[in-house]
Amino acid sequence: MKYTSLLTTIAIYLFCTQLYAQTNADSAGVWKKVCDDFKDCKLVFNEKFNDNSNKWPLVNDAEKGLAELMPNGGLHIKTNKKIDFAQWIKLDVDQFEDFSIESDIKFTGGSGDAFYGIIYGVKDWENYHFFCINASGYYNYGVRYEGLNAVFSGNLYSSNILKGKNVNKLKIKKSGKKAYFSVNGEILDNFNYRPIVGKRVGFVSFDAKINLEIANLIYQKDIDTESTPVEKGDEKFTSSGTGFIISQKGYVVTNYHVIEKIEKCFVELKINNEAKTYEAEIVQKDPKSDLAILKIKGATLDPVQFKIPYTYPASTSDVGTQVFTLGFPMALTSMGKEVKFTDGKISAKTGYQGDIGSYQTSVPVQPGNSGGPLFDNEGRLVGVINAKIMEADNVSYAIKSSSLKNLFELLPESIEMENKNEIAGLTLEQKIKMLSKFTVLIKSK
Repeated sequence: MKYTSLLTTIAIYLFCTQLYAQTNADSAGVWKKVCDDFKDCKLVFNEKFNDNSNKWPLVNDAEKGLAELMPNGGLHIKTNKKIDFAQWIKLDVDQFEDFSIESDIKFTGGSGDAFYGIIYGVKDWENYHFFCINASGYYNYGVRYEGLNAVFSGNLYSSNILKGKNVNKLKIKKSGKKAYFSVNGEILDNFNYRPIVGKRVGFVSFDAKINLEIANLIYQKDIDTESTPVEKGDEKFTSSGTGFIISQKGYVVTNYHVIEKIEKCFVELKINNEAKTYEAEIVQKDPKSDLAILKIKGATLDPVQFKIPYTYPASTSDVGTQVFTLGFPMALTSMGKEVKFTDGKISAKTGYQGDIGSYQTSVPVQPGNSGGPLFDNEGRLVGVINAKIMEADNVSYAIKSSSLKNLFELLPESIEMENKNEIAGLTLEQKIKMLSKFTVLIKSK
């Protein structure tokens, strides 16, 4: 989940014209098989820079820069001039397999606008991937292919990047056809992964005077025999989220960021207890409020089975109101496609950074809950889940349903809105059972 409204794009180009610290050293590294209590296993390469057994091309040169091991572990990188500088080694990896790379990097001096981070999939200086941040809170990522920037994000802002002289945890995770980028546990963005036939992994800084301390480099790759099963037919989908039905005419609400960068969108729902998947079209969207309305193609919703049972509150809900959500967290990877229930309370009438269009709640949510409905105990739709704070326990945000009702007015046809609350007197278990059939899985590719 991410705050698309907080991302500020600044168009620049980073052409790597002066790449120093030539890195001809290759190393197989030290790989270990690590398994959890459920016998899920990965191969892990964990470099802590306690020695140079992996043959990093350390250098101490006034022109090219400084790369040295620190006495208590870690890699120190420093440049005295505005140059592009890198350190890498070769690992025995296959970029067509799923993998993750992470590192804890501390900015200790230099230009706050300087970008630094992880370089991976390196074949040579004309072919590589990169994911970088700077001390001012911006990040970028891209692919340089045959000397050209084939994929390039521009500079995007994230409040999750710790500014100044702080340690930030950078992580890249490749899953299927997607590469995901996170800082300090929060996914910032993703793009369609393009393999480059290169096995080198390391660190880079672009065109700047900079001082860095790198604590580690952790590279993990899955072991195929223990991979997470995906239901037949779902392997073609690259991402998922949650939505909910608001009309018997087939209209579905979700978050804008769930459908922002997709080619095709599909809705999976249960009709007569049988899961069916239908293509959906985007009929209305509002990036500012992070809301979108889809319409299911080709599905006939029974007017009895799909008669909307919930109502909308007449006013803002109070702090302390008991609320719950239904959704499909990580449905296509690890948690399965049974609808999940979590509950909590409204913690504040304003959302992230005082946003008056959102609530802060204590409802636990995960990636994939985005777009899910937030109900109070009377069965009223009070909001739409859209974000969480990774570094804080049970802090999530929901867009107020008043913003959603404003979007209804822009639809090409009117939709029915129930005035009589038919579920207020039901038990919580009965409410969950009834509302679950209106909660749908959004799948995209």
